[in-house]
Amino acid sequence: MDMVMDFLRRTGMAPDQVDIPRTCQQFLEEMESGLTGKPSTLLMLPTYLTAHGPLPTDVPVAVIDAGGTNARVAKITFTKEGPQMEHLTVFPIPGSRGTVTSEGFLDAFAVRLLPFVQACSSLGFCFSFPAQITPRRDGKVLYFDKEVRVSNSVGMMLLEGLHQALTRRGGHGLPGVVLNDTAAALLGGMAQTDRNAYDGFLGLIWGTGYNTCYEEPSIGPSGASMLINTESGSFSRLTPGVFDGRLDAASANPGTHLFEKMVSGAYLGEVIRLTLAGAVEEGLLPPSFSAIGPLTTQEADAFVVNPNGDNPLARICACTEHRMFVSQVVEQLTLRAARLVCANLISLLIRADLGLRPEKPAGIVVEGSTFYKSRLLRPALEQLMDQYATQALGRHYRFLKPENANLVGTAAAALLNSHPN
Repeated sequence: MDMVMDFLRRTGMAPDQVDIPRTCQQFLEEMESGLTGKPSTLLMLPTYLTAHGPLPTDVPVAVIDAGGTNARVAKITFTKEGPQMEHLTVFPIPGSRGTVTSEGFLDAFAVRLLPFVQACSSLGFCFSFPAQITPRRDGKVLYFDKEVRVSNSVGMMLLEGLHQALTRRGGHGLPGVVLNDTAAALLGGMAQTDRNAYDGFLGLIWGTGYNTCYEEPSIGPSGASMLINTESGSFSRLTPGVFDGRLDAASANPGTHLFEKMVSGAYLGEVIRLTLAGAVEEGLLPPSFSAIGPLTTQEADAFVVNPNGDNPLARICACTEHRMFVSQVVEQLTLRAARLVCANLISLLIRADLGLRPEKPAGIVVEGSTFYKSRLLRPALEQLMDQYATQALGRHYRFLKPENANLVGTAAAALLNSHPN
């Protein structure tokens, strides 16, 4: 263990090099700067969405969920028995398997909406990439990340373009809203949870990508509350390690989204692979470890759980010593990711002033395969949150997993907000 930790500290990759209170304070400073129009690595994008109000029942809504890995299209109706879903279609996000045009990106959704869109009253478009939401709740694409490639997409208006794509196919547009997946998760949790049991809600996406959302208590001249998409994956007041730098240089967006590249499912496996290759350079592992191909976060996680299982890391380990070294690297880089996420969540609890009473904790609505499928990350995060949020700061929380939170929250957003005030 000493050899692994010495190697990680020398290369700036050790978890104890992430100071949680200091990182939390930096998050808070960047949040304040972003909200007040000062330079910030956090975009702090206003959503122009409210989370409050009764949800109309028996009113069908068309919904799109453009996620980091998969896309979904469906029709959702809220009933007295709860949200009912029909016409669900799941397919790879356009641009994840080769570059597509902006028109092709929207056409992929329009063709799947056509069978039922005319029966719906409004449309919700959950867009899991950075977009500037307009006061009329359309979305202007800033850029695509998570290695999704869509040409000529910067500045594309999502609802406007989708309406044009539907019209070309004999359909028509609908009143609608564009929102980020973190806002959708938050709203989906609220729509399916007893709101009175919680002090308030946060949205956390921890899957292929990473992001968070919260409700800013008072923003703008009216002093009304509004959901804020922090775009926390872009947080960059960090000191990347040697192998973070190598991953960043080879990515589609070098120099940006440093936080996401250190914690998200799209990148964590590659960070681990590059770190093991670095151990080869220092003579700590044999040259055979340089031949490891692309490594997913799930594969690295599975190796620690079963070092003798059938996965790329197990197949290349020739002895117990190798297995112990690799396991420790995976565990420590996983813990580093959990420490970063812990700092982010604490900063949101402080900014929104949530969770001060144990009987009414903050509800953190979580979507994403990295959080739910990893057998290392969630336990590490919960232990850190209990230590740094609850014991040290008296902030109480509960992770929530409502069914289909993104789709349900997107439908709720359309029903509550699709007609501009």
